[in-house]
Amino acid sequence: MEATVEALSRGLSLTEAEEDLVALDVDHTKATQLVASLCLIGKLLSVRPVNLAVMRATLVQVWRLFRGVKFSVVGENLFLLQFDHLVDKTKVLTNGPWSFDKHLLLLDNFDGSLQPSEVLLTYADFWIHAYDLPLVCMTREVGLLIGRHLGEFLDMDYGAAGTAWGRFLRIRVKINVSHALRWGMKISLPGRNVVWVSFTYERLPNFCYFCGKIGHGDKDPGTTPIWALSSY
Repeated sequence: MEATVEALSRGLSLTEAEEDLVALDVDHTKATQLVASLCLIGKLLSVRPVNLAVMRATLVQVWRLFRGVKFSVVGENLFLLQFDHLVDKTKVLTNGPWSFDKHLLLLDNFDGSLQPSEVLLTYADFWIHAYDLPLVCMTREVGLLIGRHLGEFLDMDYGAAGTAWGRFLRIRVKINVSHALRWGMKISLPGRNVVWVSFTYERLPNFCYFCGKIGHGDKDPGTTPIWALSSY
């Protein structure tokens, strides 16, 4: 009903009174500007509403904060997190991904100029394991190349000489979660055939086996199997 009323109102012309412009200056927003540096905006990727009290209690226990944090609802599964200490905010922002009830919590720095309806959170940082690489490829340079193909390369585990011996390359990447997850890629080496490298994700929350996207499960309402979207 609310969406219908909003859509109808957009099609109506404004009255003379509604055309009046209310100009704000910095004094009107001083209270929020003072705490902006301690705030994050968060979006829980779930098709169902969340119990805020339970989510807050669960995350605070996981985060082990130095001080406290206050959650405020600002939209549909959209929250403002106001921390009491900058160390806690930085810790939470940089050590994700975080999830509640297996649903991914997207976090970003606070931008007070945006309306809640304008907030688009689509990126999350994941540690990704790249398996079955040719042994000669266990290097920082290969990890950097793979990371840039997946999204924005952030970090990886490697030794002092740039080698990364082990069962897999561990690469931290900022990925766009509005796209389907990638479970591998083809790579080629001079003088040999193309090989397939498979990926796994640390702390992976709910995702859909049908469409490959994070944010809903294959049993959630409105989910369409990926085969139903094919052209044949």
